Amino acid sequence: MILLGVLLAFFSCLLPFLFAKIKKIQGWLVAIVPATLLIGYITLVSDYEGVFTESHSWLPMLGLDINFYIDGLSSLFIYLILGMGIYIFAYANGYMKSYSGKSKFYCYLLLFMAAMLGLVSAGNMLLLFVFWELTSISSFLLISFFHEKESSRKSALQALLITGIGGLSILAGVIIIGVEVGSYEIQDWMNRASDIVSGQYSTLALILIIVGAFTKSAQFPFHFWLPNAMAAPTPVSAYLHSATMVKAGVFLLMRLGPIYGTTDLWQIVLPLCGSITFLLGAFFAVVQTDLKRIFAYTTVSSLGVLVMLIGIFTDLSIRAAFMFLLVHSLYKGALFMIAGIIDKKVGTRDIRLLGNLRTRMPLLTLVSVLVLTSMAGLPPLIGFLGKEMIYEASLQIPEVAPYMRVFSVLGNVLMVFASLYVAYMVFFRRQQQWPKEPSKAGLSMLFGPFFLAMLSLILGLLPQSLLQPYLQAAISVIRPEHLDFKISLWHGFNQVLLLSVITVVAGVVLFAFHRRVIPLFVNFYNYIVTFQFSAKFFEGIDRMIQLNVKKTRFVQHGYHRYYLATIFLFAGAFLWYVIVQNWGQLSLVNFDAFTWALALISVIVVTLSCLSMLSKMRRVSLIVIIGGVGYGIAAIYLYFGAIDLAITQILVDSLVVILMMLVLPKLPKLVMYPLTNGVVKDIIIAGLFGSAMGVIAFMSSTNPATNKISAFFKEFSLSLAHGKNIVNVILVDFRGIDTMGEITVLVLASLGIYSLLKIRKAG
Repeated sequence: MILLGVLLAFFSCLLPFLFAKIKKIQGWLVAIVPATLLIGYITLVSDYEGVFTESHSWLPMLGLDINFYIDGLSSLFIYLILGMGIYIFAYANGYMKSYSGKSKFYCYLLLFMAAMLGLVSAGNMLLLFVFWELTSISSFLLISFFHEKESSRKSALQALLITGIGGLSILAGVIIIGVEVGSYEIQDWMNRASDIVSGQYSTLALILIIVGAFTKSAQFPFHFWLPNAMAAPTPVSAYLHSATMVKAGVFLLMRLGPIYGTTDLWQIVLPLCGSITFLLGAFFAVVQTDLKRIFAYTTVSSLGVLVMLIGIFTDLSIRAAFMFLLVHSLYKGALFMIAGIIDKKVGTRDIRLLGNLRTRMPLLTLVSVLVLTSMAGLPPLIGFLGKEMIYEASLQIPEVAPYMRVFSVLGNVLMVFASLYVAYMVFFRRQQQWPKEPSKAGLSMLFGPFFLAMLSLILGLLPQSLLQPYLQAAISVIRPEHLDFKISLWHGFNQVLLLSVITVVAGVVLFAFHRRVIPLFVNFYNYIVTFQFSAKFFEGIDRMIQLNVKKTRFVQHGYHRYYLATIFLFAGAFLWYVIVQNWGQLSLVNFDAFTWALALISVIVVTLSCLSMLSKMRRVSLIVIIGGVGYGIAAIYLYFGAIDLAITQILVDSLVVILMMLVLPKLPKLVMYPLTNGVVKDIIIAGLFGSAMGVIAFMSSTNPATNKISAFFKEFSLSLAHGKNIVNVILVDFRGIDTMGEITVLVLASLGIYSLLKIRKAG
């Protein structure tokens, strides 16, 4: 069932091309996909009381299966992915109508949705990694959708490199744990949590996984890629970089919380980095002038809150994390869509040019005020509940309470200030410099923000009945011993309420003096915060490219003679090292196996090889002699009954001789090296490598292995591969993938030669 749903999501990527001619409602039609899948998942989870597992054979020889596991944690993320998907596709119907390549855009967006579904429902960590990387690839395609712009290409590359490196880090950590546990199944990891934590490389595995999660969820010091990803179309920003993809790292940390949540490393690194990200993101947001970058940095700040809460890892912090996860998705998805509407209908996202939109866009103003109120954490919106739970969690642990309390309050003060400042500058300020006269947004663009704003209000008023079951099911996955709790707007007069009041008052005071405060913040940002993460990242990439260019010029110099000399030198040295280590196993050659025929062939081959070293010999004679050596080798194969090898040797050797004769007139003049220079070096290198190969041949012939692979081929060639010719069976069946790779290389080489010939002919 789950596999079917994931596969349907992937195959639905083709639907936009089927609806390509229905341009006016293409987005609405594509929105049917997440709506249908959402109904299916709700039905599935309800039938199995919230937990469902499914397994399919994948790589049985390695003990790997395609396992899916849906519990309360997975269900919450699935509802978020599909529910937001419905609004995003409907919104994209209006936003993307003037752009070309809409079918490709919807295809990429559906690909991302399918990858996220697979990620959160995977029951196997290697399978989770596969879907993890697919989200990075689809994100790259979506960020670079406007590929004609350099900023889009650079932002897409930056996001791909950072999240890709993080993915490899996660893979390394997963493999370390999988090897220690002997399984990659998530349920096995949960059952053997104590063994994992006490493992020899447990700390290293955790560090690698944390790095990967931090890159995906834009945590300090990897936070800088997310604001740059705003080069993507606004539906992408609202879906991937606000509500879903950036929370993949949060999901992974939540999934591994029951294993590592009580470790010191977890409870130090996550709260500290999360708090820094929270505060930095909020500060960077208030000095921006572009609406999308403001919301992008507040997203970074919110992701820091989630990581901070997961790091504390108490009952209250996990409850707060799930609540804020939902809170942030609702208001931030709506805010990005609102930014896109303003950009389309007014012609700018610069808050310095906007203002007084309440007179031209009253409905959009109402929706915006609601979601900004939720972001500020004011009642009765659901954002107020999220902020209250954050303060409650930060006060619970004495060890981290002092700095956590300060960071939380400062961050939330800046969020209140940012919310009030954006609302004023965009909708209520009387001065404006609109690039064009504002026009009303259509139904498809208002559909998503309106319903998300209404959800924020309704869930804030009725949290106990509407949110309690879903949050309780998700929390029980991470904290099984968690007691029932109640969610309500009013908790009485306590320290949490006092912190909330201080936060709001401080935010309002900052806003009241925003004409003085903003210049101070901007000056501090420009002159104090001088380290530009994004610029340093691209500077590092440029330096790496320059280093690789120098290295390539040194290593790939174009002299084939030196390439071969290097290969033979290092190979010979390595082989002699192995020989010395196993010198005691060397025995005398058994000459009883030699015959006069074999000896005669060997003498001929050796004589021809020696003749080929004469430097005064002409090229034609040299080619003929080398061909004779090849035919001598073929005779040895034939003597031992290896007919296939002999035929192959004769054909290849003949072809090489013919080709060398054909290119002979095109070759440069033969260079004669002095005896004291090149020839002596060649003799030393050839002697080193040739003697090593000779000794190894003697060792292998006089010390036969007890377990010969040839016995395996003799035994199973007929029974498994149904072939009597062992050589053919090895090439086609047992080494089929290797043979396919060789064929692929030859095909690619042929295509390259054909392309070069076509280019030359066209020139």
